This record gives sequence, C-alpha cells and structure tokens, in this order.
Amino acid sequence: MLPAKDRKDRESKRPLGRNKEIYNKVLHDWLDIVRAADQLGCWGISTIEHHLHTEGYEVGPNPGILNAWWASHVKNARVGALGYVMATQDPIRVAEECAILDHITKGKFFVGVARGYQSRWANILGQANDSVAAVSRYIGGKDDIKNRDIFEERMEMLLKR
Repeated sequence: MLPAKDRKDRESKRPLGRNKEIYNKVLHDWLDIVRAADQLGCWGISTIEHHLHTEGYEVGPNPGILNAWWASHVKNARVGALGYVMATQDPIRVAEECAILDHITKGKFFVGVARGYQSRWANILGQANDSVAAVSRYIGGKDDIKNRDIFEERMEMLLKR
C-alpha cells in the first residue's frame, strides 16, 4: 500500500509511479506481504491489471511480471492475475504470457479475465480495438454490448488450444 499518514498525504503523492523511491518501497512491501501470506498458508495471492491510476493502491500495470517475481519468493501459495482486461489485450499474447507463467511457476499460476470498467484507461487502451469501458450505468447500451462482444470473441480465441 502507499505509505501515507492520511488521505491528504496519499493524494499529495499521486501518481504512485512519479516517485521512484516510494514506488520501489511499495513494490518491496508487497513482496513482504506475499511472503507472509505464503507463510500463513494462503492458497493464492493475486494482482490486477490497471493503468493510469492515481489512488496508490495498484502496484503495476502488468500482473504477469509481478506474478513471476512473487512466484520466485513463495513455497506453496499460488500466484495469479485477476484479471487481464480482454477488450484492451491481444488474446494470443495473453495466452502466451499465461503459458510461460504456468511454466515459470511450475503450475502455481492462475488467471482471471475482465471486461474493463474504468474509463480513464480502458477507453484509452481500447482505442485500437474500438472498445470502451464497460461502465455499469451503461449496461445494455451500445458501448456495453460492443465491449461484451469484443470480450467474448477474445475469450473464444484465448481458450482455443
């Protein structure tokens, strides 16, 4: 978590990646949490895919990199990505990354996928796919339907062997 005394202090440190010392501390503090979770017998530890965040709770935009790092520091816990936002991803690259992670972790990797609901980054990274965020207040609207169609198409591709 972002080391801050209170909300005002946390807001003054946004975005998290702007200060390399703080970001490095957060990354390594998370590793301490991962190790502790493993020692306590937790089944699994996961991270998320989010981009362009300023809240200070997200560690990184690429869960696979963190999962590979964390896996090298745990004995029993599984590591996972929950999840890759398929409307902004190439499904072949996601499949390749997951396969490599499964090998690196010796079968301890798990994965989830998502449609992407945060417009501040899903709309930017989804441009190449003509996709926008699946914002709950627009459920059933044309953008939501398009996002779901892209998600389902990519899931079909991802699940092919």
